[in-house]
Amino acid sequence: MTEPLPCPFCGHVGLSHYEGLTFRWLTTECNGCGAQCGEERINTMTMERSAAIEQAKVEAIKAWNTRAALEQQQAEFDCPRCGHVCSQRPWVGLTDEEMSDTVADIDVDFGDLLWKVVCLTKIIESKLKERNT
Repeated sequence: MTEPLPCPFCGHVGLSHYEGLTFRWLTTECNGCGAQCGEERINTMTMERSAAIEQAKVEAIKAWNTRAALEQQQAEFDCPRCGHVCSQRPWVGLTDEEMSDTVADIDVDFGDLLWKVVCLTKIIESKLKERNT
């Protein structure tokens, strides 16, 4: 099996594989920062489930390595803190306008402030993950 390249975000070497949206999909993520690289289909039509899972892991590592190599090439930038060329991407947060729009998106009456906070947190987390992966 091909070894995974270091994570383009945190530099950690090591991946974990989890059941994806359904039992037919495999999610792969960095053990260091949790960055993910999509899902691979577990094809049980042509082989036993255990063999299909191993094949999906191989394909997931191939996809990870393609992404990691590409992202690593694009990750070079002038650091706003020190001015040197760095290899780790800076964190990109949401603007005040994006935060306001996100809050405005919650139009469901949950009846309980706690549920509104949980919902808002999940939406913000999703947008930040989208922006930073």
